[in-house]
Amino acid sequence: MTDDARLAPTAPPGASPDASDCPRCATRSVVGGLCRACDYGAPDALVGAVLAGKYRVDARLAEGGIGAVYLGTRLDLGEPVALKFLLPRWAGDADLRARFRREALALARVRHPGMVAVYDVGEHAGAPFLAMEFVEGTTLHELGCCGAEGLPLARVVRIVDQVLAVLDVAHRAGIVHRDIKPGNVMVLDSSSDDDLVKLIDFGLALMRDDDASDGRLTATNVTMGTWMYMSPEQCRGRDVGPPTDIYAVGAMLFQLLAGAPPFEGRAMADFVPQHLFVDPPRIAERGRRRAVPAGFEALVRRALAKSAELRPTAQQMRRELADALAGRDAESVAGQASARRSGEAGVSREERGLHRSSPLATVPLAILPLAPAADGASQQVSPSGEARPLVALWGFAPSRADELRQALGVRGLATETWESDAPRGEGPRPAVVLLAASGAVAARVERLRADGRFAIAHLVVSELPDASAMPGLVRAGVSDVVLARAGDDALGARVLQWAMRTR
Repeated sequence: MTDDARLAPTAPPGASPDASDCPRCATRSVVGGLCRACDYGAPDALVGAVLAGKYRVDARLAEGGIGAVYLGTRLDLGEPVALKFLLPRWAGDADLRARFRREALALARVRHPGMVAVYDVGEHAGAPFLAMEFVEGTTLHELGCCGAEGLPLARVVRIVDQVLAVLDVAHRAGIVHRDIKPGNVMVLDSSSDDDLVKLIDFGLALMRDDDASDGRLTATNVTMGTWMYMSPEQCRGRDVGPPTDIYAVGAMLFQLLAGAPPFEGRAMADFVPQHLFVDPPRIAERGRRRAVPAGFEALVRRALAKSAELRPTAQQMRRELADALAGRDAESVAGQASARRSGEAGVSREERGLHRSSPLATVPLAILPLAPAADGASQQVSPSGEARPLVALWGFAPSRADELRQALGVRGLATETWESDAPRGEGPRPAVVLLAASGAVAARVERLRADGRFAIAHLVVSELPDASAMPGLVRAGVSDVVLARAGDDALGARVLQWAMRTR
């Protein structure tokens, strides 16, 4: 049997051959617009009803898995209200009735412009209902902003910031939403260019002062939420708290930026292992934006940390989100400083002397202009004609290599990075090779010593955490070792000495 055949709606015994598929219960039971299995299409008995003498039900607006929302009128004021009902077939479920009560309590406990206000809670014909503020808008999911088109970066920040503002107030009041996702973020219809956001559906909210009498809705070892955005602690069925909501916001922000969620799958079994054990990909690797500012990458990774203790609070995330958009975050500032220092390091000493505003103008440099060697080895020539000793960086992470490049550049040293398992064979030969103190460092030292091209190079293992490994490295042929506690400035001075010694 094909997958299509297995997934196709089935006709109940005795169904009419003219029956069509029901959009609600997925059985082939709709005849004449009415589903004989679930009464889909039947006249809605609630429309026109008056609830508790206060609210008139005017029209059905939407229906979900367990509830339906109606447009109503508040009779004493003549104002529209949203009336949320538990569907009749679920009205007898004690747990779902408790969810309705919980939503009312959560929304009544905290007043915030980004939360839908609850006016009343009651019961009509055995079905519980909530009378709530009526708002018109579109959810992020309905906007399609998580798909290929996407939203401008500034608008993404504006929307997510408002979600975090609501969560900040809720978390301070001891309320955890537990189901943050694009479908629960409503962007209101507005004539202005500023998005107004409401966070909806607090039916799964957890009040931190709940007692054990609330049953399995608050118990541990019960998973509640939406799998695509569920935190590791939710997946394990453990106690949740404000960091649970932050994880979901991080997953949603990733999706808004990349056009795809950090983890994908079709069922619970696909998502749980990823949330628990797999690091999220980089936004730039997954999605449509080729150049996501570094601050956003760093913030999303913090929000999606496996350990709840490592995630920011809602207030911290708001601040870091604004900084990332403005380029004030640590990653952006460091990148700007790196670019500035690299540019200044490439300027000749004569040119530096003419630019008194440069912080490098007062730094004494120990290196003098030298004529290029006959074979071009151990140096590179700057645009000004100045020979600059060459230092190779092998085995360092990109971020660390950037920091070393800055520290060496201000001392007039040129750098190149080796990223492969074999040293670079073409071009000028380095005067100094700095090797990262990784597990393969001894093998790399032996490889360089066996290669005649690097016979005169000074081989230095940098940032060795344990001095006990030094004898083995010396036997392999290393020239010097720098322990992890050495600073970049001291390292730059020593590398300069070694470079001058091997010229």
